[in-house]
Amino acid sequence: MSVANGMEFYKKKKIEGFKDCEDTIKFTKMINNMFDAVNRKFPAEGIRKNSKDLEVLKEALDWINSWESNLNNNYIGKDDFLTSNTADGLKITLKSTLDAVNYLLYEKNFAYVLTSKFNQDCLEKFFGIIRQVAGPNDHPSCPSFLQLYRMLSVFSLIKPPKSGNCMIFEDNAPIITTADLKQINKDPTNTSIREEKIEKLKEKLNTISDEGCWDVDEIFQEHDYSDSTVFDCVVYYLAGYMAKRLTAKTKCQVCASSFKSLNTTTYGTNADLVMAKSRGYLSHPNSNLYTIIKSLELSFTKFKDSPNLPLGNGRSHQLSVNLSL
Repeated sequence: MSVANGMEFYKKKKIEGFKDCEDTIKFTKMINNMFDAVNRKFPAEGIRKNSKDLEVLKEALDWINSWESNLNNNYIGKDDFLTSNTADGLKITLKSTLDAVNYLLYEKNFAYVLTSKFNQDCLEKFFGIIRQVAGPNDHPSCPSFLQLYRMLSVFSLIKPPKSGNCMIFEDNAPIITTADLKQINKDPTNTSIREEKIEKLKEKLNTISDEGCWDVDEIFQEHDYSDSTVFDCVVYYLAGYMAKRLTAKTKCQVCASSFKSLNTTTYGTNADLVMAKSRGYLSHPNSNLYTIIKSLELSFTKFKDSPNLPLGNGRSHQLSVNLSL
């Protein structure tokens, strides 16, 4: 569902390339709901009588049949439909799942059905173990299968086989090296501007701390909430995640209330991404925390290629340490 939500989000923000994506969104949601219905794993989400998942499976089966009917009536070409094996397999899966669920619910009086249990994973895992015990043997014979089965019934194999059709790549090279970090320290011409912005940010942080105005929205005046960009929404989403983690690590109620938004009814347009992805559990950050993180992100983006970022003893480094404290 994240893909469909993402496309809806970008379409709402009028990003180029997402203008006419309604059909793609509908298709993505259909496939997502169908796979969710056939992968119920826990009792809380199991399929019960009059469950919505039954309607989803029926609609999916009718949709595939209608799609195939358009192919048979020459309304669409072969390239616009699934392959015959895929279509047949999908229809068999949906029809057999519906029949099995209805049989268990209405004839055997099951309280719920976990459709994820309708699989052959255990059987495939067992045959995989049999095949790998004696090495990479893709075509074991009946005598070798019986011999290996008896051996597994007697012995407890602790070590993996010395040979097999799997390969482990031990690549311990770090993703980010020290040299990579040093490359971001460039820009000797903007020292005064950088110090000025750090002092401004320190002043605002001191105002928040001294006056205790944790839920005042006007500490930072640079943001216009009448509209939001994709950048604003992503930063807001990140700030909400940070607020949730910080709240979980503190026992101070005042501190916890300063991380999350006290407004639980209405949100600005910068919350569009959180609202699109949330199922009721995502957090909305306090406006001050959001603005601080956004200011830091903008500052980093602006100065990341500057060579004027001292590694240890410069004045700007001292200001950064004081600011963090």
